[in-house]
Amino acid sequence: PEQDRPTARKVINVGRLPNNQARYGPGSWVEIRGPDMVWRLDMITRVCKQAPDDWDWNAAENEGKQPEWKFYYHAGEHRMLQADELRSPEEGLRRIFGLRPWVWQQWACIKIENELRFQEGHQDDFAQKDLQKYAADLWDRWLYHPSNSEFK
Repeated sequence: PEQDRPTARKVINVGRLPNNQARYGPGSWVEIRGPDMVWRLDMITRVCKQAPDDWDWNAAENEGKQPEWKFYYHAGEHRMLQADELRSPEEGLRRIFGLRPWVWQQWACIKIENELRFQEGHQDDFAQKDLQKYAADLWDRWLYHPSNSEFK
């Protein structure tokens, strides 16, 4: 039905995360990766928070304090999803940031492919290279380049 379709404004779900609060709330639109590895749009219907197993509610030093909550989300037919199993809808991100992050991602993949070698013992061997650091350095180089000043 038409009322189940989100508006463009509702799929924009990015911004700073509040400390010790759920990233998404009931009614938030998110994408969930299915078993076929395709991301699909769905709405959060419920948020459950759980204290860590080692949190002692009766301890004097914990009086008046909040534990570091673990948040779980229900969306569509999916239950108890963690935040890292969800993402902000791509449509909303594209409306905010345009295509530049996706172009950067393609550029970074080409740079990494050119950098890597399959040669045991070589400094650029894929098993030796810290790819996360390399990708983070590429991101910083791109983000802080003068031509991207309006992107920040």
